[in-house]
Amino acid sequence: MAKNPDPVTLMIANTIKPGKLEDYRIWVKGISEAARQFDGYEGTQYIKPPTGDNHTVHSMIRFRDHVTLSAWEESEARQQWLDKLPELVASRQAEKIEGIEFWFEPPDAPLLKPPKYRMALVTLLAIYPLILFIPPLISMLLPNDVPRFVAILVSCLCTVLLMTWAVMPAMTKIFSFWLFRKK
Repeated sequence: MAKNPDPVTLMIANTIKPGKLEDYRIWVKGISEAARQFDGYEGTQYIKPPTGDNHTVHSMIRFRDHVTLSAWEESEARQQWLDKLPELVASRQAEKIEGIEFWFEPPDAPLLKPPKYRMALVTLLAIYPLILFIPPLISMLLPNDVPRFVAILVSCLCTVLLMTWAVMPAMTKIFSFWLFRKK
């Protein structure tokens, strides 16, 4: 597999068998602890099923890149935990999402995504300071005779790169308690 430096998120929806939710919670703690031991593991977010739901639990497992995710996916430790899963879940869906794709909702996505207004607010909190500070910094670094459109292009490029690989992954982690909350 070719190296891909982009973070990757494995989105999973498990429909828990009736009466197995507490056993599933114990299983989740165990597999999360096992994943934590692997290089590149960046965290797991779980969304509890709302009352009256068919007990579908959504989870997002983040790894630094495809290489570290593959090491986890191909590990014996993961396989041992997955072998216990059929007695707990009725169905399972999984999807890999790379880098910034996590912020774009596919039209027929079966997995839970944050509400758009929450994504918009977190994005605003992330981009506002960048827009305040990057253009003046770029104008100080570029020669005075550089055309305005070039300075704007460089500012936009710096903002997009920072948002994609630094700011939004951090903001997602910081605000995950609110972004993925049901209500």
